[in-house]
Amino acid sequence: CMGSLGTTALAANQIANQLVYLVFMLPAGLSYATSIRIGQHQGAGRRREALLVGRLAIGGGALVMLGIALLFWCFPGWLVDLFLPDEHSPVTE
Repeated sequence: CMGSLGTTALAANQIANQLVYLVFMLPAGLSYATSIRIGQHQGAGRRREALLVGRLAIGGGALVMLGIALLFWCFPGWLVDLFLPDEHSPVTE
């Protein structure tokens, strides 16, 4: 027994998970790069530059996530359609 949700619910769950995983990679990558940059500045004794990089990364990350939130809010159907076959695709025939 595979479960009681059905294929449509499982497919919708998979699409939602894929979008979450994709979106998570953006702030994760930004945080990794920022931590390296801050470490370089701290190691060189440039505390002011390290603080600046950290603050800019926080602001940049917030702007990126705001943009993604607006994309999810304004165009949810378009995002889901990225995972669905076209009407003329051989998959649907």
